Amino acid sequence: MAVGLQSRADGSGSVQATVTLDRDAADQVPDLASQLRVADLARAGWVVTGPARRADGSVLVRASKAFPSPARVPALLAELAGPAGPLRDFRLVQHRGLFVTATHFSGTADLGPGVEAFGDAQLRQRLGGSSIGVDPAELERQLGIALAKVVDVRVSLHMAGSGSVHSNAPRGGTEWRIPLGTAEAMQASAHQYRWVRIEMVGGAALVLLLAAAVVVTRRVRARGHARLHVH
Repeated sequence: MAVGLQSRADGSGSVQATVTLDRDAADQVPDLASQLRVADLARAGWVVTGPARRADGSVLVRASKAFPSPARVPALLAELAGPAGPLRDFRLVQHRGLFVTATHFSGTADLGPGVEAFGDAQLRQRLGGSSIGVDPAELERQLGIALAKVVDVRVSLHMAGSGSVHSNAPRGGTEWRIPLGTAEAMQASAHQYRWVRIEMVGGAALVLLLAAAVVVTRRVRARGHARLHVH
């Protein structure tokens, strides 16, 4: 599962979640389209596309939703993963100064419970056993591979504009990979320079400087002429 968070300089942006099943996993659920339950997401304003089979046999499902301000990010993640889901405490805070826009991101991806992190407590109550509706051990047996080798979460962050980015992601980037059975507390900050405003102020300062230079030059010349006429 890949979760992408895009933030624009004006504070708006979007959240996008993409689930990809490789060929073997997709073959296990040939009727995936009829089994997907995305009505709640659609009612909440999410745009859901897929499942779409790609050339390599994998199947992709994607959901995306725009937000008008960073304050909406926690609510969108709660809609996507549930208030007690694996994606928790996502925050996006933006401070817009005269010359620099500073954006700060934080969030936690907790896959400690394994594949159960993606489960539904109500489903567990109705069916008993697993909260995902199937025994994880049986699922591993059917797939012939440990779920930890094929299931992970990737969180990526894109903040528009130019400037410096600092994060605790590998190599200081803006993408985190969280394997099944682990948890990751993510942090990043970016400073985007508002070059148009900087250039406008810089240009105005240059004009003022030139004007001051002209005034000083005229005064010096005027004083020089005054001295020449004194006998």
